Amino acid sequence: MIARPVMAGALAGGVLAIAASVVVLAPALDRRTQAGAAQSRLEQALDRAPVAPLAEAQETGSAQAAVAATLAVTRRSAAAAGVLVERATPATPAAPHVARLAMRLSGPEKAVLSLADGIVRGVPGAQWRSWRLTALPGGALQLDGEMVLAWR
Repeated sequence: MIARPVMAGALAGGVLAIAASVVVLAPALDRRTQAGAAQSRLEQALDRAPVAPLAEAQETGSAQAAVAATLAVTRRSAAAAGVLVERATPATPAAPHVARLAMRLSGPEKAVLSLADGIVRGVPGAQWRSWRLTALPGGALQLDGEMVLAWR
């Protein structure tokens, strides 16, 4: 006899919990749906947008021009930030229309990290393929890495 009232109470409590969760979660679900739709529109726009290669490399169409353009930006930014470009040498091309550039940068930690990020943000088609950070005495940092440069 006692089992029926307990079961009825549990069932009523479950129904109330589901109703309350629907009321609470409905706005969050709506925001998630809107965010998913916005992300889909962004992905479609990115798929249609052409990848902007290095402007100088477009004119001459060579890996050497892509590397030279990236080196010019890197050296100019490094001098302004107080970062030393210890090594910057072209590597064996990875694939057609892709150039590789091995670099070693050293200087104050914040300046080196900002420069590494600035190169990727400032040079269309440039990306770090691999990198390694080494702490130096006095709060300095050394970045050894390889960049990949896309060009047409």
